Amino acid sequence: MTAGGAALVVVPGSDGSVVSLDQLADELRQAAEDSQTDEVRVNVEPQPLPPRFSDADAQALVDLVNVSLSEPITVVTGSVTTPVDGAAVAGWLTVTPTDDGLELGVDPQRVIDGLTAINTVDRPEVPVGFAVVDGAVTTSPGTGAVVCCDPASTSEVIEAITTPGRTATLTMIEAPLVRNSQWAAALGINQPVGSFTTNYPAGQDRAINIVRIAEIIRGTVIEPGTTFSVNETTGPRTEAQGFVPGGIIVNGKLSTGIGGGISQFATTLFNAAFFAGLDIPDFMMHTLYISRYPYGREATLAWPTVDLKITNNTPYGIMIWTESTPESITVTLYSTPWVVGDQTGQTTEEVGACTKVTTERTRTWLSDNRTETDVFIGRYQPEEGVLC
Repeated sequence: MTAGGAALVVVPGSDGSVVSLDQLADELRQAAEDSQTDEVRVNVEPQPLPPRFSDADAQALVDLVNVSLSEPITVVTGSVTTPVDGAAVAGWLTVTPTDDGLELGVDPQRVIDGLTAINTVDRPEVPVGFAVVDGAVTTSPGTGAVVCCDPASTSEVIEAITTPGRTATLTMIEAPLVRNSQWAAALGINQPVGSFTTNYPAGQDRAINIVRIAEIIRGTVIEPGTTFSVNETTGPRTEAQGFVPGGIIVNGKLSTGIGGGISQFATTLFNAAFFAGLDIPDFMMHTLYISRYPYGREATLAWPTVDLKITNNTPYGIMIWTESTPESITVTLYSTPWVVGDQTGQTTEEVGACTKVTTERTRTWLSDNRTETDVFIGRYQPEEGVLC
């Protein structure tokens, strides 16, 4: 039998073949008596072997199971409860011949794979963590993800489709830690490769937001070849996350919104990545120049469309470490030195009433002193409300 849609269907059986051991023994005995040499040969024709169980036997089991598969079952995996329809469950089932008849069972790996595709993780993996203590990079232990499931518990699926409760409670297991101490050591996160500090007046509400976003991102690791997104990491900045109203720019005008001020953190991180020689594939400068930021070398944020993304173009990990005082925020990137960036030029161009700023960066790869230039472009309004 096999799964067909949301039900099981019978696949008709066919005869096999078998050699009669009694006939083989008789033939061997006779051939040995008749043989004139040390070699004995016999030719025994195999006989048909009908299926042990008939199509009718299989159909009876299928009819019983299909009634149950007409409605979903409930699968509980840790703290997650999931309805699973009959089509999925049918694909998990097995039938095994026994002395007492055909026995319904499940393939544990099919169950695990099926639930993995739906929702598998009750607790995500917590990688080995990084921190900076007294100027030195330290690590803390991680924990493996709690995932579905103990193979022995998958038999609960049979109980679910054959009892009124129709609920299978499967035992979750802790998976081996993937981002473990070996992973951490291989990243080569050991010293500063880029750092930047910006200042702000103490006591302002916007400072609360700057410190809060720095806390959320502190310790984040950008693995080699991957891209870090501020928006994806923090999600919407809300009061529930600890953000408060602060100054923002909307359509070229000054306004107030939850999380106002976090663009100062974005600018600080942007500059640390700029001087660390990292790729910055997504950024946007403020539409109004703010004097506390480097001219033409800054970034803003807005949920969900205005983001700051940094790509780790080195063979080592990059760890983002943040430190704040009542009047400043510092972002330092820790890794193994690979490339450095420097500002090597800047030009401006009048575009209507606005100013287009192009900032040139030269990157130098430390292994062979190879250099490459790239540019960062923004446009500043002359004053509030004058759109470019």
